[in-house]
Amino acid sequence: MPSFLFRLMRVLAVVLFAAGVALWLFVSKEKPQKKEMVNTPPKVLCVPAVSGSADMIVEAFGTVMPRNSVKLAMEIAGRIDYVHPDFREGASIHKDEILLRIDQRTLVLNERNARVLVDQARADIRLLEQEISNLKADAGLARSNLQLAAKELERVRALAENQFASKTSLDKVEQQYLSAKNQLQKITNAQELVPSRMALKKSALASAQAALATASLMLEKSEIKAGFYGFVVAKQVQVGEIC
Repeated sequence: MPSFLFRLMRVLAVVLFAAGVALWLFVSKEKPQKKEMVNTPPKVLCVPAVSGSADMIVEAFGTVMPRNSVKLAMEIAGRIDYVHPDFREGASIHKDEILLRIDQRTLVLNERNARVLVDQARADIRLLEQEISNLKADAGLARSNLQLAAKELERVRALAENQFASKTSLDKVEQQYLSAKNQLQKITNAQELVPSRMALKKSALASAQAALATASLMLEKSEIKAGFYGFVVAKQVQVGEIC
């Protein structure tokens, strides 16, 4: 019994202590103070606007396409014997570089032959011009010979009329006169044919020059040169292929 009372008294003491502490806390607490809400605007930093340019880096994924693209192909047929080492997909090429070339041996021979024909045509014209000069000189001599033969014929005829010259001498002088006249006529005929012959020679020269221009053009077209700086997108030829 006494122990039960002792425990009861201890519990009551604890309860009374807790109630006292709670009462002290309730009495000693401060009343909350009212504070007026002040609407303070946010601070703003003003910076003067200045026009200018700046680099912007944008990271993105996509496909880069060239603005201009050119497809290159041989204009004449032949076997490819040279491809530029840097002529491949993705590689850069420089202006005036030879990218492709076909076998030029036949084309070189054709150009040489055309040059020979041009030189020959020019030589023919020079020979004809020299012949024209010679005909002019021969015509002068033929006229002089004809004049002398005519005078000699008149003299012998006069002598023959007076019987101071024989018939044989007169016939001989007349033959010389006719021969001189015939020679002058041949030279005159040759001079009249000169314009036609010169036209033919000049036509032959023009034809040879056209053939040379064609051969040179074919030789030029036997290779492809880069006309500008750029990059190779695709290549579909190899050395030894026939295009």
